[in-house]
Amino acid sequence: MAKTDDKPGGLVEFLQTFQDQKVNLTKIESRPTKEKGFQSIFYMDFEGHIDDENVQKVIEENKDRYDIKWLGSYICGG
Repeated sequence: MAKTDDKPGGLVEFLQTFQDQKVNLTKIESRPTKEKGFQSIFYMDFEGHIDDENVQKVIEENKDRYDIKWLGSYICGG
């Protein structure tokens, strides 16, 4: 879950780090925050695990810029 900057391109800047690290996003949902204005929180599913190096890089690159909360991981059978 992430809260991005409320500005033109704010979400794009955040999502670019997923592409840069080759992390495949599979789902994005937005929900309004309880804060004023049109601020949104984005819930995302992606391929990878919190322990994967490329996922760690995405988190590291964004942790000081955005409010990020890890809600959990699950293993896909396959």
